[in-house]
Amino acid sequence: MTPTAQQQHFLDALMGTTENLALVARAGCGKTSTILLGVDALAAAYPTAEISVCAYNKAIAAEVE
Repeated sequence: MTPTAQQQHFLDALMGTTENLALVARAGCGKTSTILLGVDALAAAYPTAEISVCAYNKAIAAEVE
């Protein structure tokens, strides 16, 4: 999946910091997809890292899974 400009901005911020980030957007804007892109980027950059993803509800947890 090729990230949009907004998603790429988040990915650049994610990969450029060790601080916490918040991804804030309206419903249906692709937050879950963006977070999964971030997980892929982190896993590629740090293959031995453990990455946890928390989900707000069962539907999102199933999508993330």
